[in-house]
Amino acid sequence: MQINRVRTLILNSTAGRHAVDAPGEEYVATTFRRRKLTPSVRRLYQLLFGTRPDRLFVNIRMRQIMQLLHTTELAPAVGDRSQLTYLPFRDDFPPSLFVTTVTDTGRPSGAVLSGTITSNTAIGRSEYQWDVRYSAATGLATVTQQVAGASTVEIAVTFTDTLSTRIPLHENGLTVRFYTDQDAALRVVSRCRPTKDFSNTLNQLQLGSTGIDAETIFNPALAAEQSTYLDIWQKHPHYNMRYAAMFLALANYVEEQEVVV
Repeated sequence: MQINRVRTLILNSTAGRHAVDAPGEEYVATTFRRRKLTPSVRRLYQLLFGTRPDRLFVNIRMRQIMQLLHTTELAPAVGDRSQLTYLPFRDDFPPSLFVTTVTDTGRPSGAVLSGTITSNTAIGRSEYQWDVRYSAATGLATVTQQVAGASTVEIAVTFTDTLSTRIPLHENGLTVRFYTDQDAALRVVSRCRPTKDFSNTLNQLQLGSTGIDAETIFNPALAAEQSTYLDIWQKHPHYNMRYAAMFLALANYVEEQEVVV
């Protein structure tokens, strides 16, 4: 298990809030406490991770950030803060992870799943879960979205040869149909990769309206390296070096902020 201080600082999440066996999860020291961020830096985090990210999205994004750091000449700056060497190209996110599964949670019924779902990059959503229950007495299906903000809706259902009409799960068009007209219940879980290329997200950092607060993040009072990182950010001809310098400066910034009580 990797113990990486740079990753921990950029992640800025107190240990113990997520299962250690979650996809892409890495060790966070129990002594680390989340730091308070200024509004401008919070906006940067929302650009990188979304406004209400789930843990899968965050871990995917952190892997992309750490891989970026390790493709540059600044990689030793990451190693200097690591108790163990970070492995930049290990794949914790195999294709088999990004599927939609249907599981009976009541009387076995069988189901037909149709459509696809994509990650919501603006929110930071890569994992969805719905519990669907059908009541033969009322003819209604109750759909409860358990992830990405709990919500419940009721949908009238009819049957043709014991196959129900489509029950919508997501605005992208994902639907499920029961293969029984008796009481039934099932759970649908869907995981998907971010659809927006990470380079497109990084390019937004260069824009004045949505980009970074350089004066705050590269403040030379935070660490001796900040001025060097700012120079790289502003002048280096290769953008991967610019972004790597920004992320290292961000780690220094987070480290010096007040702990959230």
